[in-house]
Amino acid sequence: MSVRKTSAKLVPSREPSKGPAAKPAKRTASAGAKEAERKPKRHREVGPSAKFAVVASDESSRVAAENALLDGGTAVDAVMAAYFALAGARPDGLLAPMTALVIGPGTGGRVYDGRAAQPGLGVPRPRGFVHGSAIPRAALAAVPRAPHAALLLHAKHGKRSLAKAAAEGVATARAAGAKARAAFLKRFGEAGALAISSERDAFLRVAGQFASGLLTEADLDPEPARAGQEEAAKVLEVEAEDDAVTRVLSEPWPSPEEVVAAGREARTVVVADSRGMLAALAVHVSDDRAPEDQLVVPEIELSLPLMAEPVRRGETRVAPGTIIPARRALYAVDCGPDLRAALAVDAVVEALAIGAAFGRRPVEHGLDVLAGSVRGRGVLAIARGARPFVLAPPAERAPA
Repeated sequence: MSVRKTSAKLVPSREPSKGPAAKPAKRTASAGAKEAERKPKRHREVGPSAKFAVVASDESSRVAAENALLDGGTAVDAVMAAYFALAGARPDGLLAPMTALVIGPGTGGRVYDGRAAQPGLGVPRPRGFVHGSAIPRAALAAVPRAPHAALLLHAKHGKRSLAKAAAEGVATARAAGAKARAAFLKRFGEAGALAISSERDAFLRVAGQFASGLLTEADLDPEPARAGQEEAAKVLEVEAEDDAVTRVLSEPWPSPEEVVAAGREARTVVVADSRGMLAALAVHVSDDRAPEDQLVVPEIELSLPLMAEPVRRGETRVAPGTIIPARRALYAVDCGPDLRAALAVDAVVEALAIGAAFGRRPVEHGLDVLAGSVRGRGVLAIARGARPFVLAPPAERAPA
């Protein structure tokens, strides 16, 4: 087996078969339902083929994504609906670091970077904290870039209105009794980045200079070139013994080992639509067991990510605007026009291992091998339709 890196785009896939396939019944989240994280299967499972496929770590996100597809939306419309459903259910769902990966006919492989940034733009360096002194949470608040990246993702690949996507979050927030959060998500769906700008004072009150934080007005500038970024996916080509080539696409930034244990987990959703588009989205939320890791903006009931590096006396500060690393969680695989996949993994895995697994035939054998080392979820887009799959390591498999 040999490996080579390339910047080539994906070969567009023909559309999945539009032959007979049972449509899932349209679902709605119950009014009083709380956010429920989907439990991983106890073995690697591949579902039946259909015109589209959805798999998610949260049940409410999965239902929202399916409803978007049933409403005629694209795979990106589906992951946007799932993103807003998570934003309605959790105070950190909208502002936590977010990344997305999209592949499909005419798109190549594109990545949308909503990772958080170091605050402090446009103001002099503060004196900083003395070593050993307590660090207030405001000094750890990072600049949220996820909403702007989501807006860019929707503008490039969405078909439904942003307000329709945001409605999923509005309903979820109202059901949870978070009226201020619901109202803000509704405004965000209608006005986009202007909704963030309109709450600038609220952000600065909890994380600005007078709260011992680093956040500034310049940090909250919605300028797309700084706030949300679109990049080409990193591509790794794996050549099998039969000379077939499997292309593995991933987020192009480094994934340092230390960020894996940084107290954040990725909530993910992966979708294949009937048009041949695949989309995956990951939101790196805070650990539910550590509510102190959130800094809530009370006026909108949303929390800022506490990931910034505080300024310390006698040390060079992290430059304002520096992107804060997040674990790489999303991958796509192109095995030719009849087999493509997108997946989200819950631990560090090498792109080479993913390419080797998908290079096996039948593909189910490769998924069994991959399930032996990593937990995750994904979708397969094949010539006759699409289907979901779930990965789990051997220790969690049902006894033979």
